Amino acid sequence: MNATPREKIEALRRLTARGAGPEEVEASLDELDAACRSLEWEAVRFRELLDLAPASIYEFDLTTGRFAWVNRTICDRTGYSAEDLLAMNPLDMLTEESQVLMMERHRRIAAGEAVEPEAVYELKTRNGPNLRVLLTSNLIHDQGLPVRAVVVGLEISSRTAGGGGA
Repeated sequence: MNATPREKIEALRRLTARGAGPEEVEASLDELDAACRSLEWEAVRFRELLDLAPASIYEFDLTTGRFAWVNRTICDRTGYSAEDLLAMNPLDMLTEESQVLMMERHRRIAAGEAVEPEAVYELKTRNGPNLRVLLTSNLIHDQGLPVRAVVVGLEISSRTAGGGGA
């Protein structure tokens, strides 16, 4: 069984604590380096898969109120570049009614109330008609507090104003 990088680091610490020789430490460092390269490759592959997904996928930083990462699909669907989206507050993309719904959802989360993972919102695009989207989210916690949300968005109807496809 392959050890995780964290386990390899702990093994390296044990080696150095017991006064292992340079060859043993070097071999352990080589294993750790190989594990890190493997993780980096897996992260690249994972991001590529997310970029190719037909759903809008993004990560929202609850501490800054900004997008932390967006896939290509959300850019294609909304008409915004990744750079535009990363500089925006996602609330600005919602209609006023949807902003109220989202803020109430955030209030409930902050109060520790249970919320459904799915919610429907109306999203403004850069140059076209609004989109009705189903957002499914999962919160990421740090020390018991929600700090990020991973969100998958699916367009659930034709464009709401003026027709047309996604």
